Amino acid sequence: MVKLRTAKQRKYFDEVIRLYYEEGYSEERIASLLPIGHTTVSRWIALYASHGGDVTRRKEGKERAEAVGKRSDEGHTNPEEELHELKRSYVKLQTELRRERMRADLLDEVINVGEAMFKVPMRKKIWRQAVSNLHARSESDYPVSVLCELLGVSKQAYYKRDETIAMRRSVREEMIVDYVREARRINPGIGSIKLWRMYVAETGQQVSRDAFCSVIAASGLGLRQKPRRSRSTDSRHGLPAYPNLARNFIPSAPNQLWVSDMTYMELFPSSGKKAFCYLFLILDAYSDRIVGYSVGATLGTRYAVEALRMALSGIEGGHHGLMHHSDRGLQYASREYVSLLMSGGISVSMAEDGDPKESAYAERMGTIKSELLKGAELHSVAEAREAVDLHNNRPDHT
Repeated sequence: MVKLRTAKQRKYFDEVIRLYYEEGYSEERIASLLPIGHTTVSRWIALYASHGGDVTRRKEGKERAEAVGKRSDEGHTNPEEELHELKRSYVKLQTELRRERMRADLLDEVINVGEAMFKVPMRKKIWRQAVSNLHARSESDYPVSVLCELLGVSKQAYYKRDETIAMRRSVREEMIVDYVREARRINPGIGSIKLWRMYVAETGQQVSRDAFCSVIAASGLGLRQKPRRSRSTDSRHGLPAYPNLARNFIPSAPNQLWVSDMTYMELFPSSGKKAFCYLFLILDAYSDRIVGYSVGATLGTRYAVEALRMALSGIEGGHHGLMHHSDRGLQYASREYVSLLMSGGISVSMAEDGDPKESAYAERMGTIKSELLKGAELHSVAEAREAVDLHNNRPDHT
């Protein structure tokens, strides 16, 4: 019979035996979970086995030993046994928590050392990818809000960066498509690799060869592919999308259908370095008039919202029966933009494949851009705004 003499033995002996025989833990793992050494774990297991599993505690009388584990006539666990189990679980949880804290501190220090050694802000560059990977593994086990809280960043920062990347990708693709179309108009047989070299040299935009060629292929501009509609809008943002309600709709009066789109405008500042601004338009499909517009220095949703507010301010008598159609771009799918539409009772319609050219009305946007930019050399965002104002206030647009 094994006699448990010390307080440490009485506290951890049962847990060691349970983990080894019932849970199947190795001696090494038991030693890592409990505040006792590997040698002690091995000795206790050997001692237990040598006595045939017969164990008693010093100073415990026969009555107490018999009472432990005994069930009452009602079939309930003895309170003393329940208390013992709770204490054992508490010790186990405390040990595991202490080890998890140590592991977190260790990993944090590894990142600190790596950042100092390689001069790379690893946390700033990789935190979003880490959150994305864990959330993709299990949405319920790794919610974005909790992961962001643990990293000390906001959930809005996680989604905002995702939207910004998609916005930049969308504009970059549109610029490439426009450049390739113009080059192919002059020289229909020019190849993709040469176009890439020309594009980088003339625009100064840093884009890899593979990314450039992928845009050409996706837009149906490859020399060996059948013509396909170009893709100038990136709808891979995860925001809610809406069905195309405007596909067969023909307006019979103004303010029944608005069509929104966004494009870039090239600037030629005095510094000589090329720059860009972005034009957000809302066109009334019946009158063919621009009812709202905004020119911004960035792709921020605020400029799309400015154009929408301008359009809404020009309506008298409410928005009943009005439909708003757009592509599935980030600006038009954003919560702020959609909320503004819905609060005014305006139906939301979006191109099903993310291509604004799906709606015949949106083709007018390309004509407007040509009219604005034909022979114009804009030097600043302010000049771009003036050009749009002059175009929209022409006699044939009133």
